[in-house]
Amino acid sequence: MLVNIAEYEKLLDISGQIFIITDIEGRIAYSNRRDFLPEGAFFLLSEHRQKLPDGKTYQSQIGYKAPYYYISLKDITDNLKLSDMLQRVSARLDFAEKTAKLGYWEIDINQRIIYWSAEMYRILKVEESDSSSKRKLLERRIFKEDIPVYRSKISELLKHRRQVEGNLRLKYDKGEISYCQFRAEYHKDSRKISGTLQDITSMIEIHIALNKAKINAEQAVKAKSYFLAQASHDLRQPMQALTLFVDALQEDEGLSRRQQQLVSKIEASAHNLKYLLDSLLDLSKLESGGIECQQQEFNIGTLLYRLSMEYADLAKMHHIMFKIQPCSCKVSADPLLTERILRNFLGNALKFTKNKILLGCKKKGKYLEICVIDNGKGIPENEQKNIFQEFYQIKEAQGEEIGAGLGLTISAKLARLMGTSISLKSVPGKGSCFSFALPYAE
Repeated sequence: MLVNIAEYEKLLDISGQIFIITDIEGRIAYSNRRDFLPEGAFFLLSEHRQKLPDGKTYQSQIGYKAPYYYISLKDITDNLKLSDMLQRVSARLDFAEKTAKLGYWEIDINQRIIYWSAEMYRILKVEESDSSSKRKLLERRIFKEDIPVYRSKISELLKHRRQVEGNLRLKYDKGEISYCQFRAEYHKDSRKISGTLQDITSMIEIHIALNKAKINAEQAVKAKSYFLAQASHDLRQPMQALTLFVDALQEDEGLSRRQQQLVSKIEASAHNLKYLLDSLLDLSKLESGGIECQQQEFNIGTLLYRLSMEYADLAKMHHIMFKIQPCSCKVSADPLLTERILRNFLGNALKFTKNKILLGCKKKGKYLEICVIDNGKGIPENEQKNIFQEFYQIKEAQGEEIGAGLGLTISAKLARLMGTSISLKSVPGKGSCFSFALPYAE
């Protein structure tokens, strides 16, 4: 039976395919893979693709010549795995395109074929089955005013062979508008142009909303600062009156001891309120541009000496040793702003020092660094940036008489106004040094 098959067995083995012959019922009469397809076994003639005992998947091609079926089996296991992998990759790319709203396109210059990814159709809101040319579909969506921009970019790409990009506005049938960014590059070897089209409408809308919110916030800050700056006289007037009334009460010799204590507390509260009000008004002036830097040459030694005479008496009252390092250098800065910064430094030093304060200066290249040093508790490293924020107070210092937390904020802003900055060196338990540098007068 089938004696002629033996002549071709070596050729069949070399081919790598499986060859079998069955009768009309599917019983195997011959197989070149007798190890798992022995003669007498049955083969499913109706299956176009099936797994065999070796675990691989085969595709069958069947021919019939009475009374036998002649079957060739091709191993497609690797092809199926590759196809499955490609499908997964394609699904991931499609998901990525949807998420990023990023469509891919490609033009074969030689064959004049245009390819679009699925996201390109979604961005342009056209059906993949639309038989219109892709070029016409795209230009139908692009704003008339933007078509020359798109065409000029493609011309630039073809002429200079370098990547181009630009923005386009798309319009849809229902009057909707979207903003897109496109990129394109030329591939010399394949003579193809490829690129992307990304819908950036949401980003544009967020950017517009943020700009609007920023403008509103800036206007609100300016309005607040302007109000405080304009109202400074009206706000300070009642405070001055309150101070005069307190002074008048203190001069009254008929007050009882209890009344004198109450007047002292009112005076302290009025003093704190005045300091807070002055700080708020100064801060508002800085934010609204109401304070300008009047730069001039002046002798820093004269300012330091005047401040030392004033603060030495206050220090003596609190049993604090106050020292000044004499200096006769001339600097170029605003003397009033310089004095305000130093007053804030000295005020803080009086509050937090243990028993020593030094006011001095030292040379630092082309600048003169002015320092206020105390031997107080010091400031932890993790708090040193925060103390320049508005109304910020160190937790460890809460409960002490420390003010409103605006002095250093104002000092930092005044320093920036003069083109310099505040420096801080502090060691917990040993003290702090606040300083800023001013240029020497030429």
